[in-house]
Amino acid sequence: MLKAGTAARRRSIRPDVPLAAVDARRHVELFLHTVDRRLQERDPSWVGHCKLLVASGESTAYASVTAANDSPRWSGALPEIVAAELTVYLAIYGWSDSQVAEVLDGALAAEPLFDQPDLMPG
Repeated sequence: MLKAGTAARRRSIRPDVPLAAVDARRHVELFLHTVDRRLQERDPSWVGHCKLLVASGESTAYASVTAANDSPRWSGALPEIVAAELTVYLAIYGWSDSQVAEVLDGALAAEPLFDQPDLMPG
């Protein structure tokens, strides 16, 4: 069985002004493209799972990609974001946990909206 390295991070965001659903979607997709680009720097044909879940009020939606150059696929509808909890999960086949975490942490640091303290335990 092929092992996948994994990493997960959780963020709480509260934009200075409410973020329209279309803008929130753009931020999520830009972030997933950033993750994809960073993964491809190490493995141009990576395969795995990258998911960003957004929970805001009564709404939950997520976008995910599963391979290099994949377009994000969505489940659920994003509302206007006043405050939200973001959960990012990456599982990349053939990578170590530390390699995946390095890519994820670099992508989060590069995105000002998501560059918040981690809420994951441990």
